Amino acid sequence: MSKLTARAIIFNDQGELLMVERHNDGRHYFVLPGGHVNEGETLEQAVTREVTEETGLTVTVAKLLYTSVDVFGNDQSLFLCNYLGGIPALQPDSDEAKVQASGQPQQWAPGWFSFRALTDKTVYPVGLLKYLEEDQTAGYHHNPYKILERRV
Repeated sequence: MSKLTARAIIFNDQGELLMVERHNDGRHYFVLPGGHVNEGETLEQAVTREVTEETGLTVTVAKLLYTSVDVFGNDQSLFLCNYLGGIPALQPDSDEAKVQASGQPQQWAPGWFSFRALTDKTVYPVGLLKYLEEDQTAGYHHNPYKILERRV
């Protein structure tokens, strides 16, 4: 059964994108902060909660940019968020920190990355950077829309 997930697209004043660098069972990749929507929670509430839990940042939701199906078959919504403050760091009381502390071969490291720094890296959803570059140029005029993972 698929679950609803919500992810955040957050830029700082330097135009860098907040991503969570993941090392998971020998794989290295980058994902947007976010996660599953809890029962009784809206997508917007879920994305702001997940950002705070995973990164310590405070954000507000500006606009739904994309919907898609993730690699696990979950329906996901990707929101453009306003960055209000905080320094990206995995929060010690988060589920991710607990898994990382348990000794499992998994790591989460939130941080700011330029598009250039992410070039030639594995970024999920595949094609995200290209979508964002195109949509920033257009001022997000055509959003929201459903994205498909695509090769770049």
